Amino acid sequence: MRKTTRRRFSRRGVSGLLSAIFLFAMLFTTGAAYILFVTDSQFKMQDTAEAALDREIQRMGEAARVNTSKLSSNHLGVSITNIGTAPIQVKQILIIDGSGSLLKNIQPTPAVTLNPLTMTAPSVNTTVTVQEDANYTVKVVTDRGSLFSAVYPPETSSNMTSIAVSVVSSEIAKSIGSIAMDTTTLQYSQDNGVTWNQGWSVLGGQATVWRVNVTNQSHRDIYLGKQSDFFFLKIITGVGGGGLSPMAFYIVKNPSGTTYPELDSNFLANGGVMVPANGTATKTLYLKIDGPGSGSAQSLDSNTKYLSTLELFGKYDSVTSTAYYGQSLPFVGVLTHS
Repeated sequence: MRKTTRRRFSRRGVSGLLSAIFLFAMLFTTGAAYILFVTDSQFKMQDTAEAALDREIQRMGEAARVNTSKLSSNHLGVSITNIGTAPIQVKQILIIDGSGSLLKNIQPTPAVTLNPLTMTAPSVNTTVTVQEDANYTVKVVTDRGSLFSAVYPPETSSNMTSIAVSVVSSEIAKSIGSIAMDTTTLQYSQDNGVTWNQGWSVLGGQATVWRVNVTNQSHRDIYLGKQSDFFFLKIITGVGGGGLSPMAFYIVKNPSGTTYPELDSNFLANGGVMVPANGTATKTLYLKIDGPGSGSAQSLDSNTKYLSTLELFGKYDSVTSTAYYGQSLPFVGVLTHS
């Protein structure tokens, strides 16, 4: 009997050990599977977060300038220039009238893809007929969700495109000299004055004309002469040290269409550019030529930074006066050229 009992106890001990082993194996397998599941889920979440972050970084690199115009067909035209650092793909072009109603939802097929520093050529024909005295808003949507807008007729205010530049306020100019410049009106054209753009993202290697509004705060009329210019200093970096390289856009007379008559040294012959006294009127200055007598339009180099200032020279009171005027406006900006 005692022997039989001992055998029964031995079998029970082996059965308990096997049960414990099986239980441990089940727990280990289940736990390992759960850990693998959680780890895999975390990796997938991390990949999703990284993809979302990468997409957001790319979206932040998107920047575009939208220009509107009336085409020869009397349709509204839209031109898009990629002035950012990332390629953009135009998903939609929305045309909205002055009452806020959607006139057109254009989904380009194939999609319009613009690499940095490229633009749509020719302009996109929206087929929306431009009505007299009507206003239109154009909204361009990219595949990453960025939104860029413009209006027709084009605005000339500072709200059209933000000027990404460090500027000494033109308010200072009013207390240092006769002429003050309104920095918010500074614009450039690369089609000889047909279209004017605001901002510092200028396409490289293209003939450029500048314009800006000024007022004369003194009690004497000022006649600006040929040496007045919009002066740029190119910041040079690289092996062997850096430096500055000068460049100037010289003043011209008010345009006749797309023609800009040059000034010469004879005030009596051409009268210079007169800025009326006492701030009675705003004068728009145009600056274009490479140098007095050259007749050519200056262009800026690509991917270059410039320091800029406006330098004015002329005479007080009349073109025959011997009272000479000179001023360098305290407007200094850093231009990152595209």
